Amino acid sequence: MKTTLEIPDELYRQAKVLAARENRKIEDLVTEGLRLFLERGKKTQSHHLRRMTKAPVTIRRGNVIPAVSNDEMAKLLECSTSVGVDLRSEARRTRIP
Repeated sequence: MKTTLEIPDELYRQAKVLAARENRKIEDLVTEGLRLFLERGKKTQSHHLRRMTKAPVTIRRGNVIPAVSNDEMAKLLECSTSVGVDLRSEARRTRIP
């Protein structure tokens, strides 16, 4: 597939030098770099899934907390902070004995 990308001049120069040094086409270098980047993302994603808490979580009083992934929890914390609510402080304040 053909596409057009805007790449910073210095980054392009570095890629061009590396491609020439390795006797490769720059498009092959970019394709390989993109593949490596996407593979790294898959590994990171599977690492987060392994660290996810088993759900549902039951608190002593019988309340059930729905399953939430680490990424979803991070987004909730980020959103709450942006509207002026600190969920971390709130959670510490309202812990169930």
